[in-house]
Amino acid sequence: MPKRAVIGIGNILMGDDGIGPLLIERAKERFGHIPDVVFLDEGTIGFGLVHVIKDYDEVIIIDSGDMGKVPGEFGIFSLEEVKSSKFCQGLSLHESDLLKVLEASRAMGELPIRLRILAIQPKVILWREGLSLELSDRLEDYLEALKVFIKAPMNDYIP
Repeated sequence: MPKRAVIGIGNILMGDDGIGPLLIERAKERFGHIPDVVFLDEGTIGFGLVHVIKDYDEVIIIDSGDMGKVPGEFGIFSLEEVKSSKFCQGLSLHESDLLKVLEASRAMGELPIRLRILAIQPKVILWREGLSLELSDRLEDYLEALKVFIKAPMNDYIP
């Protein structure tokens, strides 16, 4: 049976960077009963994400991302639609660039058939727990966007 995964990544101790794990928690509560969808909080997994996504046909990854938009705004993108300007110091196996991880997955032939990124514009990425008001006020909007993916028939949720 084809499987779909909703994967949240980010650090809950870094303000808005924790949006991915928080949305996974909320999505599990709301949509956890849907049989062919799994919800995974992968935190700051880094390159280990390659080994997680290979087991799914369709994946949507939730992450904060600087798109130059107003904090709280979001978009759903294909891998081809995004680019990274992140600089990694290489000091930790958990430090990685999501797009480099996904490109490595593609190079190994393990990229899911369908992959999307739900990127949310952060306001605050500093050592602190909790989201900024701009993001916490829009949690329902993000969950509604996820519902399209979660409740749609396979391969039918996004062109």
